[in-house]
Amino acid sequence: AQAQVKMLTEQLSAAQTQQNNTVRLDEVLSDVKARMNTLTTQSQDAENKRFAAESAIKTQIESMQVGNQNLLEQATKLAGALSSSQTRGRFGEVQLEMLLENAGLIEGVHFEKQSSDRGNGEISRPDIQIAIPGGSRIFIDSKFPFARFLEAVDAEDEETRAYLMQQHTKDLLKHVEALSKRDYQGVTFSPDFVVLFAPFESILSESLRVDPMLLEKAFAKNVTIATPTNMLALLRTV
Repeated sequence: AQAQVKMLTEQLSAAQTQQNNTVRLDEVLSDVKARMNTLTTQSQDAENKRFAAESAIKTQIESMQVGNQNLLEQATKLAGALSSSQTRGRFGEVQLEMLLENAGLIEGVHFEKQSSDRGNGEISRPDIQIAIPGGSRIFIDSKFPFARFLEAVDAEDEETRAYLMQQHTKDLLKHVEALSKRDYQGVTFSPDFVVLFAPFESILSESLRVDPMLLEKAFAKNVTIATPTNMLALLRTV
């Protein structure tokens, strides 16, 4: 009888142990299930965010494509307009007049516009005379060589582009020499230099890549080349 009780006790203990193990296994499985549900939710959230991000990027790319197309069309129109020397001259004048207004200078008070003759590519007189304290005047000319520059921008290969930029730099130096020979800065009421205004920063920056001494060469001939950035600083100083 004792042996039978002992056997039943052992069987009961084994059953209890098995039940406890089953309970712990259920707890582990429940925890795993909960973690899987969390991972599934996080994965779905990540997928939703990725989809939203891809949609936003796609929208931005489409907007950029439209913007680039519009920019290309406008650049093409501008390039076509600037192919005319008369239009280039007027464009430079308009840019210069806008800078004068932004600097707070008033026509008839602080500056005067000149009627320039562009026949045969010659320079008859600067476009602007600016009055400065003491009775002096600064002459500014807004005519600039641009044909080679446009050709270089449209060039399909780097070698052709480099050659055309070299020619553009030579054209710019020739224009400096022509302006210097006019000797506007030689009048008694003017500083010892005349300003050549280039309405695009790249007109000068590309030339400086070809000839880093360009500004020094121009200044040696009493000509200062100014782009919109430093021209505005000069005008505000005046």
